[in-house]
Parts: sequence; structure tokens; C-alpha cells
Amino acid sequence: MEHDETFYKKLLIEALLHQGVEVTFENLAGDSPNEIVEKSCFQALQKIWAVLDDDSLQDFECIEQIFSILEGIGARGCLRNDC
Repeated sequence: MEHDETFYKKLLIEALLHQGVEVTFENLAGDSPNEIVEKSCFQALQKIWAVLDDDSLQDFECIEQIFSILEGIGARGCLRNDC
């Protein structure tokens, strides 16, 4: 039975390799990749400004929240002097 399943998978993969693939996202229809990135960055900036305007937060708490916001949009990298 396992041999038949492996053979079936190979046939299916081969058949799919010759088919066109199109991926769509209904909620992003009409938005270009640049528009999607710009919206994400703008929303992150708005969140960062809100953190900076929050007088109840200590400096370290602000930094932690800003890092969290940046990580939330996939911004990674060396943000310290010791990297």
C-alpha cells in the first residue's frame, strides 16, 4: 500500500508541476505590493507615535514596545551598537 501511495504522490507532483499557479488574497485586491508595504509601515509609525505620546510609560517600556511593533511587521536586524 505504501508503494502505491508514493507512486500516487509522484504522479500528482508531476501533474501539478505543469499547471499554472495563481495566488490571490481577497482582502488585498487592487493593492500593489508597494501599497501594502506602505500601509503596514504607516500603521507601525502610528503605533510608535502612540507609544511615544504615552506619558505613563518609562523610557525602557517605550523601547520595548517599539521593538515589539517593529518585530510585528517583520522588521528585523541589528538595532544595537554591539552587533
